[in-house]
Parts: sequence; C-alpha cells; structure tokens
Amino acid sequence: MKKEDFLEFLRSELCPKLEARKVVITDNLNIHRSWEVEELIRGTGARILYLPVYAPELNPIEMMGSVLKHFIQQFSRVGKYSVEQIVQTCLLLINPSCFRSWFAKCCYCTP
Repeated sequence: MKKEDFLEFLRSELCPKLEARKVVITDNLNIHRSWEVEELIRGTGARILYLPVYAPELNPIEMMGSVLKHFIQQFSRVGKYSVEQIVQTCLLLINPSCFRSWFAKCCYCTP
C-alpha cells in the first residue's frame, strides 16, 4: 500500500470512527510512523501506540501461521497434496472460536 492510499484510508474510514481516548495500535512500517499519520489520529483525540519491532505474541496472524505450518508439515509427508490444498483444508478445519481466541489473546476487541 502506498502512503497516499493509507492516509486516504485514515481520513475516510478510520478517523471518522475514532473517539477521544481510544488507542490505535500499529506496527513500525514507515508509512504508519509518519507525522501525517500521527497528526490525523491525534486530531481525533485518540492515541497511537506502536508495537515492538517484532512481537509475534501480539499478532494473531503469527498464531494462525504456527497452526498452518504444523498442519502443512503433517500432511506434506503424504506427497500427493499441494500446499495450497493443505492450507485450504486446514482453514476449513479450524474452529471459528479459535480465531476469536487468537484475537482476544492479543487484546484485540472481539464481539
């Protein structure tokens, strides 16, 4: 994503929905750390917090990745299945409550 696209997303989608005293958590991607981003978010009264440089325990994608890697290792030994088929099967087998748990564990709000 280009910086201009990200700034437009903030202006049109995120910032109008932010409330004062809310916190936006982001990674350390260069476009996320720009003064324009901080100005837009702080202009709503919200705060911006940056994740540590590498924090897999705060990233639900990393948790899913570990499940996928394990699943691929187990079934790649069979040899006749492509990795794409293995991943598709794995995603069908993961209980939706796992996704909610991963997000909750990472302190993301989930309904």
